[in-house]
Amino acid sequence: MSSIGTYKGAVGAGTYSATKGALESIVDYLTEEVSPFGIQCCLVTPGYYRTEIFAPTNIKFRPASIHDYAEFNKLYQGGVAALHHNQAGDPRKATDRIVAAVRSEGKAAGKRLPSRLPIGPDGASAMRDKCLKTMKLCDEWEGLSDDTNLDSKQ
Repeated sequence: MSSIGTYKGAVGAGTYSATKGALESIVDYLTEEVSPFGIQCCLVTPGYYRTEIFAPTNIKFRPASIHDYAEFNKLYQGGVAALHHNQAGDPRKATDRIVAAVRSEGKAAGKRLPSRLPIGPDGASAMRDKCLKTMKLCDEWEGLSDDTNLDSKQ
């Protein structure tokens, strides 16, 4: 299970997003490695769903050990509190869509299970936006970043 944070990280959630990013890095290679055995891999990337993930009982905040972060920590905690029970996603619908994708049923009928599956409009949008930004970066730096091979001998 990945996270929208892999594609649209939040300041203060870097460690969490990095762990999900590690899964993103390995999924293609793992898929290729195990597919000869008939094993499929699918990394689900959900958006925000109305669950208890942001409940005060699930997230423990410590006082800032660096004074300069104290105000930031207050803002971050307020943002997390504001998300709790305000997520637009329906977890039941998300679960149903994941099962449909795995079984290739309903809206997923006839489709091959992808190595990455964004779930929710915000999850899909974050993934799409990150990909477009990456493509733009490659286009902007073309000519510098791709001109590093040894010069051919004449």
